[in-house]
Amino acid sequence: MEFSNKNASANERNTSSQTRFGDVSLLPGSIGDARRIRETGELNPIVRPPTLPNPTGYNLQDQLGRFVLSDRFLIPEFDPRGNPSATKYESWRKANHSKIGTPSNTYSIKGQGMVACHSNLERMFLSYCEMNPLVLEVRSQYPEWDRNKSAIALAANKSLLKTDIMSIDFVLTLQVPRSNRVHYHAVSCKPFSMLTKLDVIRRHEREISTVGLWGCTHQIFTDRCITRVQDRNNQRLLQFMLHTENVSDHAHEAYQFSQLILKAKGDGDLDGLIIWAAAKMGRNRDYGYKLFGIAHFLGYMVCDHSVELLPETRVNLTKNDRHFLPRFNPIQLPGAQNET
Repeated sequence: MEFSNKNASANERNTSSQTRFGDVSLLPGSIGDARRIRETGELNPIVRPPTLPNPTGYNLQDQLGRFVLSDRFLIPEFDPRGNPSATKYESWRKANHSKIGTPSNTYSIKGQGMVACHSNLERMFLSYCEMNPLVLEVRSQYPEWDRNKSAIALAANKSLLKTDIMSIDFVLTLQVPRSNRVHYHAVSCKPFSMLTKLDVIRRHEREISTVGLWGCTHQIFTDRCITRVQDRNNQRLLQFMLHTENVSDHAHEAYQFSQLILKAKGDGDLDGLIIWAAAKMGRNRDYGYKLFGIAHFLGYMVCDHSVELLPETRVNLTKNDRHFLPRFNPIQLPGAQNET
């Protein structure tokens, strides 16, 4: 099984990496610096910090292994807090309640419809969740309040003030590997520059203590947790799935597609690879891109976001030097038990 791009130059095929002493290729204004800007979207180098301190001990980015989105997970109709699942859930604060940032109502498969985002960072996180098979369900602007205040108000036959109810940016329903259980995880999306402000620190402490009462973990997601390239790739993969009414109807074909990618040999570009794999299945190019997006959505493929997903992205799948950027790691069996 081989695919090839005849337009590729001999120089591109024969290029080999060399180690040089006194390498200045990454200095500001250099060719390497230009490549870094294209890949990250950042004009200045950003030293991304390690995982932020988290008293609850759970971070999405730290979950190791390969996960497959499966319909065998039954999401409870109500969570332990008493709020309904995404099918009947309604955001506590709408997109037009945003005071800072660029609000939007963004369609989400895992949110069962339009999801209210109060900033572009929240929109980026939503796309991240869409393409993360560990996430089963997304609910935004989740209402939480102090139970002591609620009890006092109830005893006095009064209602809580709107200011007494805070909204947490996201509460996710996650799959628990090697089981049919689910786990609830709250996420606060905040710019990294705001984390040291006293009111933000107190707000996060309040969120952690409140959701912890019903077994929900918590983490902070900042603009340094995701690159612009990763966000563009997530958006592009979702666009490949446009007009897909039921993802599960295409799961088997998406798995077959991922296996063809795994067995492919040769070199060329991403567009050529997708056309080749689609033709092997008797499908056209557009359907191949749809399967490409669905395979990522379900977890049959895992994208390395070091390079932007473009039709002209170079692919080298030779036998001796199997190098594929972006890299894809299809699972062994569709619906197989997830690895930890």
